[in-house]
Amino acid sequence: MKANSNLYLYYGPMFSGKSKKLIEVYNSLKEKKIIFKPKIDTRGKNFVISRDGGKVEAIPLKNIKEVYKYLENIDIEDIFFDEMFMLEGDINIVIDDLLLKNYRLHIASLEKNYLGNDFLEIKKLIKKSPEYNRHHLFARCHICNMPSAWTVRLINNHLDNDKSPEIIVDDQEDQIIYESRCDEHRFTEKILNQEVKIYEDSEIFYK
Repeated sequence: MKANSNLYLYYGPMFSGKSKKLIEVYNSLKEKKIIFKPKIDTRGKNFVISRDGGKVEAIPLKNIKEVYKYLENIDIEDIFFDEMFMLEGDINIVIDDLLLKNYRLHIASLEKNYLGNDFLEIKKLIKKSPEYNRHHLFARCHICNMPSAWTVRLINNHLDNDKSPEIIVDDQEDQIIYESRCDEHRFTEKILNQEVKIYEDSEIFYK
């Protein structure tokens, strides 16, 4: 499918302000709009929340196909999705269908997982959006404060490896922390305020 001017994307690592941008655009429209979030994301309950305090009530979805029942018999022009990568189902099939129905779609999402691998469904969406509708956002490295494009996951202060599930929102037994990292510190492990370099040839932390 060729690029569609009705598809707007806000993507990048964690802490890059994706939800903030989504909320700003949502609030700029007075009517004919609806916003969804993944049900698995229990942060903020039924709200999309940005780190600067922005907050919008949203409809939780488990599978993206559930969106159709909320579009019946209502006059909607703009549809918003937060954290798209967490939704189950055939994301691109549903998005293509919604675009054919002339909805304007606004999507915020991570583009890569904690190992730096692409979320394939999101990568396909990026290709469908024209360059002027793509908002590739960057964060600040949690170690040096330089611009960063990577998200890492630490469990009990250790970099997570490729044995873990791709998506973990919360865990009561283990201390799970997500950080944004620059190229230099992407493989740096922080233990008791000390930095131990984990080199790229490590089979434990690099895939």
